[in-house]
Amino acid sequence: LDLDAGTATVLPAAFRLPNMLTVAAALDGGEESGSQDRLAGFSNWGNSTVHLAAPGTHILSTYPGNWLAYMSGTSTAAPFVAGAAAFLRSLSGGSLPNTQLRQMLLQTVKTVPGLAGKTTTGGMLDLWAAAQAVAVAAGVPAGIAPVLTAPPSPEIDTDVSLLPRKPPSAGSR
Repeated sequence: LDLDAGTATVLPAAFRLPNMLTVAAALDGGEESGSQDRLAGFSNWGNSTVHLAAPGTHILSTYPGNWLAYMSGTSTAAPFVAGAAAFLRSLSGGSLPNTQLRQMLLQTVKTVPGLAGKTTTGGMLDLWAAAQAVAVAAGVPAGIAPVLTAPPSPEIDTDVSLLPRKPPSAGSR
């Protein structure tokens, strides 16, 4: 659903508050499929209303009855951004205002051709880039955040969008 079209009111995205981040659900084509990252077919979008995308398909989630299941939706994408914001707030030691942390999340997205025109940033959450920007802005000493002083190791996957592609049936333990 194009949230810019004005044909439907979708809450809470319709509030357009300065402290809000509206998140789209993205597919990650990754190396396995050979395709580019793109918007999930079920996700809302809007070039002026949806800010960024985060992984939103086949996300391992808790499920009623003490189960785990792979779920998809914008409700599985939004916690990636909320968690990133909380991490950045912690990394900054509270020295940066929330509005600045929000801007850093938006300015450091991984630009993705498949999201152009679908979000205000045209990109996906990039926690690595956001953490580097926040560490510099907050003056975090290298000894306190050693993981931010070196580029990612090829053995460590830092791309939050690379998630399992072949989920087991819902209700798997």
